[in-house]
Amino acid sequence: MIDAARIVSDETDAEFIDINAACPVGKVVKNGQGAALLFDPGNLFRIVEKLTSSGIMPVTVKLRIGFDSVNQAELLYIAKGLEGSGAAALFVHGRTRKQMYGGPVNYEAIKKIKESVGIPVFGSGNIFSPQLAEKMFKETGCDGIFVARGSFGNPGIFGDIEKYLKSGGLPEKRTIAQKIKDLKKHLSCIEKYGEKSPRGQIGFMKKIALYYIKVFDDSASVRAKLSAACDYGEMLKIIDRTLNRKSFA
Repeated sequence: MIDAARIVSDETDAEFIDINAACPVGKVVKNGQGAALLFDPGNLFRIVEKLTSSGIMPVTVKLRIGFDSVNQAELLYIAKGLEGSGAAALFVHGRTRKQMYGGPVNYEAIKKIKESVGIPVFGSGNIFSPQLAEKMFKETGCDGIFVARGSFGNPGIFGDIEKYLKSGGLPEKRTIAQKIKDLKKHLSCIEKYGEKSPRGQIGFMKKIALYYIKVFDDSASVRAKLSAACDYGEMLKIIDRTLNRKSFA
C-alpha cells in the first residue's frame, strides 16, 4: 500500500488517497476487499495508520453503513477508529452492501457518523438532482457530498448543484444538441487520454455513450447502431446522424 501510495504521489497530481471500503461487487468482496473490510475493522485501521504515518499524502476512507444490516454501535466504532487512525475524511454511502445501489438511503446513519467524529464527512447515495443534493445536506449535516451514478451521461449535474445550492435556481433542461455536444467532448477525452487497448477503448466509449442516449425517443435503435460500431470515427457518424433527426424525447 505504501509503495502504491508513493507511485500515486510521484506520478500524478492527486491530493489524497481514498481507501474504498464500500465497493459491493462480488468478486471484490470475495477477496476480502471493498465492503468486506467492514468485517475486519482492525485491518482497515492498520491500513490507514500505515499510510498516514508514512506522510506521503492525506488518506480518506469510503464506507457503507453496514454489510447486511446497520449496526449503529459497530458503525460508529469503525468511524471513530478511522479518525483515530489518521483518516482525513470519511465518504459515506448511505446503504448497506446488501442493498448494492437500490433501496432507500439511510440519512440518519450518515448523520450519526457526522455527529460522532471531528473530521469532514461526505454523504453519498441517490444524488440525481440538485434537490436531492440539498436533501443530503439537510438530512445529515454532512460537510460535503459526492455524486457517482447521477453524473453518468449528465456531467452538468455538478454545475447544476452548485447553482441551486447558491441561489435556489433550477437549471434549464438541456437540449438534445447540448447533450450530444457533451457526449462528443467526453468521447474525445477518452480518445485523447485513454490508455486501454484499441478494443478496450472502443468498448469503453460505447459504455459511456449508452448513458447519454437514454434521452432519445428510440434509444434502443441508436444503442444497437453504436454497439455495432467498429471504431471511434464510425461512432461519431452515428451520433451526428442522430443529432440531425427531427424527433426526440
